[in-house]
Amino acid sequence: MTDSILNQLANSRKELLDLGLRNPLISFKIRKSKIDIIDEISENIYDILVNKGKIMKFLPLMVTSDDSSDMLLEMMKQESPDWSKWFMDGDGEKVPDTGRYTDSNLQTNLSPVDLHSRLLSLHNGARTYLEEQGVNILYLALGFIHWSENSDSISGMRRAPIVLIPVELKRSDARTKFSINYNLAEIGSNLSLIEKFKTEFSISLPEIMDADYFNIPEYFNKVEESVKSRASWKVNRNEMVLSYFSFGKFVMYEDLDPKKWPEGQNPSSNA
Repeated sequence: MTDSILNQLANSRKELLDLGLRNPLISFKIRKSKIDIIDEISENIYDILVNKGKIMKFLPLMVTSDDSSDMLLEMMKQESPDWSKWFMDGDGEKVPDTGRYTDSNLQTNLSPVDLHSRLLSLHNGARTYLEEQGVNILYLALGFIHWSENSDSISGMRRAPIVLIPVELKRSDARTKFSINYNLAEIGSNLSLIEKFKTEFSISLPEIMDADYFNIPEYFNKVEESVKSRASWKVNRNEMVLSYFSFGKFVMYEDLDPKKWPEGQNPSSNA
């Protein structure tokens, strides 16, 4: 196979990664099909879900009146709001501060009714897509890069997820609450973002090479080191979102990698 064909194959593989701003892996925008996880620590969540393989549950915020709803809206506009006094457990009791970063609960910024509605929608949407397409699209994103086209400007800032854990939502019946667990599929890098930064900004983001030995704090350190030359960019390690992320084309991208073809079938060997 000639170098020309190999170059065409490489270019075609890049197109599959979808480097446009409509791709939520490049520019994640406000959407209804997501749940923000607040006041949690990514390192702890990764350890609980992936390393320990535990099931986690979701906690709503305590909302008792229209006045409190207005206060919640104001708090959501703050960069670092103090949510602790609003936390409640699944039975409506206030959650003590002790141990909330190491327990098996994921704190959200939604009321009990809204939280249930979002979880039900995400569960049904992910299940339907899996049944029809055979692909899981539900991920818990840990950490986000806030970036812009202009390195010295905070205007036009976009955000992109860093680490994505493939998950599933479960409940035993319609009367019980949803839980979340890691579905044991491969935890990979955000290759769309890696390729975009490499192509457009000459920035080399690290890849997750071996999930079995993955150290998330060290990975965040490497990401921060990679983008430190961009003045207005920042890495928010503990920004977390449960939402849909489609990796359907990524499967094709992997399948077309000449390095992974069977021995003797590598295109370079057929030149």
